[in-house]
Amino acid sequence: MFLTQSVEAAQGALRIALLQYKEGTMDFTTVLLAEQNLYSAENSLALAQGSVPLGAIAIYRAMGGGWQLREGHEFVPAATRAEMSQRTNWGKLLAPQLLKPQAPGLPAPSDQGPLIRLPE
Repeated sequence: MFLTQSVEAAQGALRIALLQYKEGTMDFTTVLLAEQNLYSAENSLALAQGSVPLGAIAIYRAMGGGWQLREGHEFVPAATRAEMSQRTNWGKLLAPQLLKPQAPGLPAPSDQGPLIRLPE
């Protein structure tokens, strides 16, 4: 709402600056500054409007949405998997993985980070 008002105000300022320039009371620098302010306001409005759907998508994904799209649709079809397993021993690479991600939380005392080797 405020960004839309800002764009409208910048458009009004540009109209006034152009009128003043045409009448000869102001130099062209005023028009350029008004155009720059209008561009900045329009850019801010466009960025804000673009971030609304991105925020909605982030909320949807954070709440677990979208994962059901792959349900029943494996990346490699069963026929292709069978043909590949006949030609090559893929081991457990194509086996369905039933691992669930760990619940997020704070690190426990038993958790270890990467080992850092001191320079010699």
